[in-house]
Amino acid sequence: MVGKKLAKKSNKQLTSIESMKAELRKETAQKQAQELLGGGDFIRALKGKFLIGEEELGEEITAIILGFAHEKTYYKAPYDPSDFVLPDCYAVSMHEKDLLPHEKVLEPQSDTCGSCDLKNWHDEEKPECSARRRLLLIEHDCDRQNPTIYKMSVSPSGLKAWRQYPNFVEKETGLQLRGVITTISWNYEDKTIHGDPKLKFDLVSEIDDPALFALSVELYAKHKSELLEPIQAIGSGDLVNKKAEGKKVGGKKVGGKKVKSEKPKNKRRY
Repeated sequence: MVGKKLAKKSNKQLTSIESMKAELRKETAQKQAQELLGGGDFIRALKGKFLIGEEELGEEITAIILGFAHEKTYYKAPYDPSDFVLPDCYAVSMHEKDLLPHEKVLEPQSDTCGSCDLKNWHDEEKPECSARRRLLLIEHDCDRQNPTIYKMSVSPSGLKAWRQYPNFVEKETGLQLRGVITTISWNYEDKTIHGDPKLKFDLVSEIDDPALFALSVELYAKHKSELLEPIQAIGSGDLVNKKAEGKKVGGKKVGGKKVKSEKPKNKRRY
């Protein structure tokens, strides 16, 4: 009788410990993914939503894009969202023509990305090496004494819209991205083959507040090197941020002046 009771208790304990281990493994997988993506506040753009970790930020963010870098990543193994691994080869550069395997890569696939066959289409098959953009962001209504710097990655499906945007801003305003306010949202009229909306970028206004304009320029000069950081931890996915405030980037005023944008659906910061 005593033996049966002990056996039952042991089974319950086993079930309990397995549940705890499963939960811990889930947390570990999320942590590993965030480490690759740039830290606990990296903003992910996923299926019509923006997220930090598991926290949803809404469908739209309004920010100042300080700068961007070109990135390419190559994985030998097929993509598995449950298995976080480093790219077998990757490159990061401020200019596309300068892309070449990063010095941390153990198995570079070519001397330069320009001479690598993995970037080419083969019949109807997409290139094996994926192109992305790394973005550096701040909130347009950020805490100017202690602004948060965010990072974000534009995935291959969002590149069509992105490639047009920096040139559009320059033609419309004569300014680079860090001189304007941008809304990043979703284009439900242009979807991926899986039916997910693609990213879109819209110009809200020029930055009219001199102090905010100066801050944007200063922060880019100070943090632009972070755009070139190596992928240095276990994890995989899209690249965005450094501290989570649990609030959304958005709002209607910049430096006390109204900007021409719709009322944000969510006022929490990133």
